[in-house]
Amino acid sequence: MIERNHARLKQWRGLATRVDEHAVNYRAAVRLNTVIVWTGALSDTP
Repeated sequence: MIERNHARLKQWRGLATRVDEHAVNYRAAVRLNTVIVWTGALSDTP
C-alpha cells in the first residue's frame, strides 16, 4: 500500500522531493493530493 501511494506521489514531484520552502505549502499540497486520490477512489466504487 505504501508503494502504491508513493507511486501516486511521484506524479507530484514537489511532494515526492519536498521542494516547498514552507511547511504550510507542503501540507496544503499533501491535503490537495489526498482529496484528489480519495475522490478518485470514491468514483471507482459501484
